[in-house]
Amino acid sequence: MNIEKRIKGMRSTRTFTVFMMAFIMLLSLGVSYVAAIEGNPLLVSPQTSFDPGFKDLESGGGAITDLGGGTIRVNGQTNATKYVDTIGVRTIIQKWDGSSWLDVYTSSDATNSNNISIYVSYQLAVTSGYYYRVQSVHWTVKDRIMEQGIRYSSSILIK
Repeated sequence: MNIEKRIKGMRSTRTFTVFMMAFIMLLSLGVSYVAAIEGNPLLVSPQTSFDPGFKDLESGGGAITDLGGGTIRVNGQTNATKYVDTIGVRTIIQKWDGSSWLDVYTSSDATNSNNISIYVSYQLAVTSGYYYRVQSVHWTVKDRIMEQGIRYSSSILIK
């Protein structure tokens, strides 16, 4: 086989691989949609990202852990790219009722001044037998300019 045939074969293999990856991604979107219709909250939680144009708000997120006996631990953290005037986080606990997410608890705003990050952690009693997730709100203020974003954790079944 000459070199031109090998290159042409490699190009068609690469094209086929890219096509299959795109097809699989589209199928997975369809599976998520079907799962949401069937009431599966595990695939309904969007993992959002912050505006890439932000200069100060770098990252943040919330997490939920089952401690047993109907008790959960909730964590929230916000990170800035540099020291800011104010950095904050708020967590909202949401419960899946079989068709939508309901807010069941909203924490007070936690803030730090002249800092680069903030972290909160607390325990909360919830009703067992439901899926829960954390919606976390993150923000920074620098020179009177506010940047804010929202994230969602994965959901877990509290037994």
